[in-house]
Amino acid sequence: METKYIIKSALLKLFDEGKSEVEAFEEFTKIHWDYKITKTAVKSWYKKFRAGDRNLEIKKAVSPNFKLTDESLVELIKENPDYTIEKLSELSGVSTTTVVNKINRLKCDNKSIKYRNKDSLKFTDEFLIDLVKNNPDLTMAELAKLADTSPATISNRIKQINSKGQRVNYVKKNYIPEEFPKSNIKLTDEYIINLINENSRLNLYELAELAGISQRTLTRRINRIKLSGKEVNYIKKDNKRFTDEFLTNLVNENPNSTMTELARIADTSISVISRRLKKVNSNGEKVKYASKRKEPIYNTKSSNEFLIDLVKENPDLNLTELSKLAGISPANMSKHIKKFNSSGIELAYIDKRTQKDKKETSRKPK
Repeated sequence: METKYIIKSALLKLFDEGKSEVEAFEEFTKIHWDYKITKTAVKSWYKKFRAGDRNLEIKKAVSPNFKLTDESLVELIKENPDYTIEKLSELSGVSTTTVVNKINRLKCDNKSIKYRNKDSLKFTDEFLIDLVKNNPDLTMAELAKLADTSPATISNRIKQINSKGQRVNYVKKNYIPEEFPKSNIKLTDEYIINLINENSRLNLYELAELAGISQRTLTRRINRIKLSGKEVNYIKKDNKRFTDEFLTNLVNENPNSTMTELARIADTSISVISRRLKKVNSNGEKVKYASKRKEPIYNTKSSNEFLIDLVKENPDLNLTELSKLAGISPANMSKHIKKFNSSGIELAYIDKRTQKDKKETSRKPK
């Protein structure tokens, strides 16, 4: 604990003196040569300082043998009533899903636990409108940090507010890592690697939102970087956290989100969300998801973008499933796809029925 205090106080002093991260690293290693520190650690501390973390009172570290019991969680929340789920999980050394599940179980068991979702306390439409209005130059990720939520939640809430007629005048800004020049918005391998390394907790949809590209493009770039032998540390999030409890909490915490939006937040496909909801409900646990039909699609830029993204992000769905998500008929969906392709927007949609027929035909003996 003393070591962490010495490192933080020394770096904070250099930060206040206006030293750059490189200068701070060089000066620290000269003065405190007996303390091992990396350039990445200096960069991490500088990020915290810029975010306003100047408190030199270091919190007690969690023991490797620490177990989050019901009693310790109740005590943790009591001692930190303003902490979000994210901060509680960091403090206790367990995942956010574990914290959420324990809180829900304690509430179900009628045990005394006074945790209130922080988003529900402050995240009103007015709060978000003011947040965007007062911070016009911030990216989606930076707004999410101020609101203490995820970029996906900010994005979904902006769409929901604008669908009601209220306008949130957010102009999409591409993510630019700190060491990149502000004019550099090229999707180089280094840009993608920095994007992922600096936002390791975000899922694929949230990363794509920051970069201003589609999930499909980002996935393809990650695979290409890996094949070239470069190291990119992206770990698929749904394998770790997509439990029945996670899905239940996802639906409960996003009651106004469509199936498409839930899939994006969970970093998975719409068909997976749909199947998992049916499976959970068949086991007797009722997940209160109300199907939301999209408004009719009109020939506008935003609706065209919606349809293009819908097809690209759901390559496994057939025409009927896509049309249900869009709230239009299969015939209309087919007409839109043909129109996009004829106008130069290439949609790699394969008719699933035709594909099936071809497979069956190829099996027949000649």
